[in-house]
Amino acid sequence: TLAENRQVFAEEVSEGFSGIFAKPMAGYAEGGATGFFRGLGSGLLGAVVKPTAGLTDLVSKGAEAARDTAAALTKSQRVRPPRVSAGDGVLRCYDTRLAHG
Repeated sequence: TLAENRQVFAEEVSEGFSGIFAKPMAGYAEGGATGFFRGLGSGLLGAVVKPTAGLTDLVSKGAEAARDTAAALTKSQRVRPPRVSAGDGVLRCYDTRLAHG
């Protein structure tokens, strides 16, 4: 649903921006100053990529929902059974009794 998609998008944005702080600290813990800068690069990249991926997913799911709704609204249903043809090429008046068999 749209609410779920918005929540997923918000989580992606949140994860992306929290990575700016979390990744450098984790990198520092693993590899010192080099790990810090590696984590900073990874965090900055995630701050761009995660929200972009979330937005793409949000738009994609929205378009999918619109397509499914349109398809559900345009389904036609038969109003009456088809006309019976005698096979002689003559078009006769519709007869409900013959159409139902």
